[in-house]
Amino acid sequence: PNGIYTYTDDGTGANYLTVENNYIHDIGTVNFPNGDSHGVGIQSGAHNIIQNNLIENTGAAIEFWTASDPMFDMVARNNFIKDVRVAPVTGGEGIGVSGTNTTSLGQRTGFKIYNNVIVNPGIGATDTWQGAGITSNNKDPVEIYNNVIVNAKTGLRFTVLNAPFQGSVYNNIIIAPTSNYVLVSGDTTVPWDNGHW
Repeated sequence: PNGIYTYTDDGTGANYLTVENNYIHDIGTVNFPNGDSHGVGIQSGAHNIIQNNLIENTGAAIEFWTASDPMFDMVARNNFIKDVRVAPVTGGEGIGVSGTNTTSLGQRTGFKIYNNVIVNPGIGATDTWQGAGITSNNKDPVEIYNNVIVNAKTGLRFTVLNAPFQGSVYNNIIIAPTSNYVLVSGDTTVPWDNGHW
């Protein structure tokens, strides 16, 4: 039902985890249904690295999620992600930083997402929030750079409630989105540089 999923009963999450050089595929299929169907799902925790993986035919491929617990210094880099489906409770994104959007400033910091290739996210998307290549609702700054996103519903999607989106977004290539190249909601000033779409 999920490829690699971290969770602790006290909500603090796993620390210093490296998920590297794996082929994760066919997650959440008919025989193994799951509401998330993540290739890699990380709940809370700190200092985790997801790198050099091939992930295909899953629900949200790489998902960083927290409710009210801290989540620090997460890295997703050098992954090839392909054919990501919408699952019952996830939006079929390639890489997502998500969770309870009321989480206060300073609770989700140090996210870096770079050098990933994401092809065909959002298979089965029917709603506006589904089908992003990379998405974040994080109030704390994130860095998103040197990614290639192909055939997404929305290439990059940033939606934060009651706060501006903060981050650095640069050197990303977005090809053939079906809805938006970039969607940013809220009052925000983001340094965009050298994006190609």
